[in-house]
Amino acid sequence: MLQKMQIIATNVKLTLMILYCSVKLINGKQTDLNYCYSEDNNQYNYFASKTSYQAIYNELEYHPPPEECKVESLWMLVRHGTCYATETSMLCEKDIENLRNWKLPDIKLVVSDHLTPEGHKEMLELARRYKKRFPEVFNHNLSSSSYKFQYTPFWKDRVSAIAFGEEIFAALSSNLQLRQEIIPFPDTSDLLLLLNPDCAQRVIYSDKRANYLQNLRVFENGEQVRETMVRVSQRLGFDKVLSYDTVTLMYNMCQYEKAWNFMAVSAWCAVFTKADIKVFEYIYDLSYYYNSGPGLEINKEFGCPLLQDMITQFKSAKENASAEHYFGKFYFGHSSALFALLAQLGTFIDKEHITAGNFNQMKNRSWRTSVIDPFGSNFASVLLSCSSGDPYRIMFYLNEKNLKFNECNGYVCNWDHFYTLYKDVINPVTCNTKYCDRIDWFSRQKIEISEEIVQIYYELIRKKIENIMYVTVEDEEVQQQ
Repeated sequence: MLQKMQIIATNVKLTLMILYCSVKLINGKQTDLNYCYSEDNNQYNYFASKTSYQAIYNELEYHPPPEECKVESLWMLVRHGTCYATETSMLCEKDIENLRNWKLPDIKLVVSDHLTPEGHKEMLELARRYKKRFPEVFNHNLSSSSYKFQYTPFWKDRVSAIAFGEEIFAALSSNLQLRQEIIPFPDTSDLLLLLNPDCAQRVIYSDKRANYLQNLRVFENGEQVRETMVRVSQRLGFDKVLSYDTVTLMYNMCQYEKAWNFMAVSAWCAVFTKADIKVFEYIYDLSYYYNSGPGLEINKEFGCPLLQDMITQFKSAKENASAEHYFGKFYFGHSSALFALLAQLGTFIDKEHITAGNFNQMKNRSWRTSVIDPFGSNFASVLLSCSSGDPYRIMFYLNEKNLKFNECNGYVCNWDHFYTLYKDVINPVTCNTKYCDRIDWFSRQKIEISEEIVQIYYELIRKKIENIMYVTVEDEEVQQQ
């Protein structure tokens, strides 16, 4: 991974040198100034799963539960906040100047994929809003039997969980022992958040995965992508068409820079028109659709244990209202978990599958990962007890927007009706981790870092030391001294 990061960084520098020379040569000879990214007040900021949460969040799209109801229990699945990269002419004068002045960030390629200051801020703000909306969930005795926090074995997920948890419960920031109890390290035997196609037994999943890859490759080699490569090359003044890998590298820089600092102008985004970005967005939509979403029936199996956990929690809360039960569960994971859960619930299903051949017909598709799964995406369900009408109901939210469940009337669903729909689906005989064989995989991803190091890293992020792009253990020890 580190070698790949170094290669990408080198390629960016080389690409920048070429672009600088090219732009310098054609400066003053531009013929098309119709589109200037830097001066566009309506930029297209949808970059599939690398979209900034600010691009999709709208406070006006949240609607509270009915007045006659109170929240008995809350279940949440949260994707980690914005993180650093795991890998990572016909331009107007201002765009050219931005490219000329762009410099490769002074990154330390030792530990990547960490939460950024922006990602930390996303978790804090998300926690504040949920605490304000559902205060009755968080006014119980703070213990591991009342609240559960769980995350995958990645630093970005742990730091996301800590940021969210400490903002909800102030006591966690001053009591390390209590925090370790409420937000413990992952249990290596619990695969709930790790169910995804990468953990599937190859014998079961390989053929279906091959079909999806073939569909993706057809689009990547198709007309829309070829036209995008030509447009990008022409905007930069190249006589020859740039390779797909080179343009993808530019796109990656564009999407990450917009996620890291949403309000800033990314020099690399100027390389693309809105039409170009929509083509790349479709590439990622295709990939997730078949790899983790509703494109393959088997993907529902990966979301079933999460649905089972949610229903079990709410059933217990309903049947033991006067006894101790989970008032809130908070899971922190990745895109694949969210997509699989939504597939199991039957949401964001279009009338036809998105494929390599229907790009133009699917421009208004429901399956848009930019809207479904930006950095910091979150799914929440609440169990309601009501003084009139249906005594128990359930509501869903995706990215703090009411999610309409197809099997119910509107945004509020009768609990008994919902439970009847899924009680057979969540049968442990058929709803389990049978598709995963990942002991070795898990051990390779395991966090083997002391609690003290995690705390140092978290403090650095919390103080928003923005000049540190990637924090290393060595750096942390220096900071501590």
